[in-house]
Amino acid sequence: MRAAITRNAGLQTDSLAPGLIGGGAEYEVQLGKEVRFMPVLGPQCPTTQHVTLRPVEVRRGEAQVLAAASVLPTQEHHTAIYTHASGVVERYEVRPEGMELSWRFAARPAGQGDLVVRYAIDSTLGTPKQVGASLEFEGPYGGVRVGGVLGIAADGRRVEGGLHWRNDGLELSLPAAFVDSATYPLVLDPLVGAIIPVAFGITYSEFDADVAHTEYAYWLVVWRRILSATSHVVRGQRIDENGALLGSLVFFGSAGVASAPRLSSLRDPGDLFGVVWTQTSGGTHSVQLQMLLAFPSTQTPTNLTTVASTTSAPYPSAVVGGDLDGLGTGTTGAFVIVWEDDATATIRRRSATLAAGVVQMSSASVLWSDSTLAGFVEQPAISRHAIGAGRLLVVARRRAGIASASAIIGQFLDANGAALGTTGTIATSAVDDLFKPAVDGHGDRWIVAWEKNAPALGFDSVRVVTTDFAWNLGSVVTYGGSALNQASRPTVCYAPSRTWLGYRRVTALPSPTTTLQLTAVRSDTCTTCSDSFSVSFPSGPRIVAARKPIYVLDANPPPVLGLAVWDDSIDDIGGQLVTDAGTTGTVQALGSACGNPGNDVGATPPNIGQHYAEVRGFAGNIAFFNLSPVVPTIPCGTCEFVPLSVTFEVPTWFFWRRATFVIPCDATLVGAQFLSQWIVIDLAAASAPCPALPGFSTSQRNLLTIGQ
Repeated sequence: MRAAITRNAGLQTDSLAPGLIGGGAEYEVQLGKEVRFMPVLGPQCPTTQHVTLRPVEVRRGEAQVLAAASVLPTQEHHTAIYTHASGVVERYEVRPEGMELSWRFAARPAGQGDLVVRYAIDSTLGTPKQVGASLEFEGPYGGVRVGGVLGIAADGRRVEGGLHWRNDGLELSLPAAFVDSATYPLVLDPLVGAIIPVAFGITYSEFDADVAHTEYAYWLVVWRRILSATSHVVRGQRIDENGALLGSLVFFGSAGVASAPRLSSLRDPGDLFGVVWTQTSGGTHSVQLQMLLAFPSTQTPTNLTTVASTTSAPYPSAVVGGDLDGLGTGTTGAFVIVWEDDATATIRRRSATLAAGVVQMSSASVLWSDSTLAGFVEQPAISRHAIGAGRLLVVARRRAGIASASAIIGQFLDANGAALGTTGTIATSAVDDLFKPAVDGHGDRWIVAWEKNAPALGFDSVRVVTTDFAWNLGSVVTYGGSALNQASRPTVCYAPSRTWLGYRRVTALPSPTTTLQLTAVRSDTCTTCSDSFSVSFPSGPRIVAARKPIYVLDANPPPVLGLAVWDDSIDDIGGQLVTDAGTTGTVQALGSACGNPGNDVGATPPNIGQHYAEVRGFAGNIAFFNLSPVVPTIPCGTCEFVPLSVTFEVPTWFFWRRATFVIPCDATLVGAQFLSQWIVIDLAAASAPCPALPGFSTSQRNLLTIGQ
């Protein structure tokens, strides 16, 4: 299922100022003691344009009904509410298409004559012009439209009102006859929306999407929204596992010009998303971190934290990895933030976790330093999560300080950011043509990708390789590198079964065509799995995916879902669900247990390119899972055994045991069959169920047929 991720609206507490912040697909609004409406006009607009509304008074004829109170709003779902007097409230409902402004009068206002609400206006867009029943504030790059006024009585009667520009202010009015005869409460109701002119051609305002998953059943997508050339902000949207928008837009506390945001998730403590970005605001350059509680799910980010700041030079980029092992590693994991620091010619790191609602940050430390001899290090990337062994891998590009050479290097960190081992070299070149490394992985395997430029021919390629913790590298596999398939800007989404490799593909012949490719590759060899997804006519150079982690308590986990996101020329930020395997594999119970040690809780249908999980509930001190090719079984009295082949001990976890293994993404395995069986030994048993081997028993046999 494909989704337009930015086509939503939201309202939440403002991280940077008293009041609320909200917006839709084409506008944002700050709601403090006044209301500032800002159309999203994109990078071609030099500065952020706005129309700021401040209510002054309500009148009937010549008599003032009330002077508008200077108050902060309260929030009710997607609506900001200003209470000006008993029974008189001003409301701003945030919708995808615009902001619905309304006044609600619980009783008939005193006085005679038309009911008029007057606003003082501050605008960068000059004096509005009347267009039909609307007023339009419009500049050379777009503007703001205030729609016609409508009066709605409690019994459903409606009347068109007036909208006028008088004495440098805005007046909304309803006719006296309707005000006098209406059933109350009465609502006065215009729409405020953005004007996005098509005369400039197609212009995009949403860029640099990234995505991560929480184990609590949804993804968070973040991106950079360009209000104008001088205002780039970070926004987000949750996506459920059906690919639908979940909740509202999320407004992170960025300021000034923010860069591409990156994110990860953390299991313990707190089940959090962590989003990082760099920004320049008021002459200060900084790396920012903000968190979003994943469970119970919330809409408003908290704990905006400055990771680093300087006035010397902007930070080129920042990335973050999180710990999904949590307390299972024996220590509390953290977000590990890595960034380029041009002011000190280093790549630095800090860790951050949340304790009692307060962000705890480690001291900043140097990961790599530039030097004339060793070279200059830039473009860091980090694996998404620490899973299994509690390790994160950071990779970067190193260009030679003296000669024209380049390399891709890496350094392992633990889940709290401490260095493990020494820096490893992943790839080298005698010329300066290795760029933009990407990495993902966990446990005992990582996959690193990078871009190799070919300046002479222009046939760029993406190179991919596996590594383990000891820097044992696999064979390098190349994607692209020809006139018909030039590849660049790689991203990696790892799983032990198969990995999603994203890259930009440019085909030069017969005519230049650009697409984004998400290609499945084998996680052990990096060769193709003959499965891919393509995006035509993208507006950005990068497609990135994130998987749903396998939750350890899932008794019968389905094939793992992923979400791919990219900059879309049609929908600004696009999203597509992808899955690691089909559902054609089968599990057939063959019976013949010996002692029946428990019941079959569940067995996942096996398919290539997925984790297979077989879950049993049984007693016993020791349990083995045995997996064997289909061969004659071994009869023993009334029992029947699967011959020992691939057998491994499975420890107890809570009250059950679970055997998992990887089925490679290899098409030759489709249709292959295996037998599985559990072997259990109960050291306390005197004789039963097996008279020959006391305490020995087996489960039923399952026939596994691997599917596509």
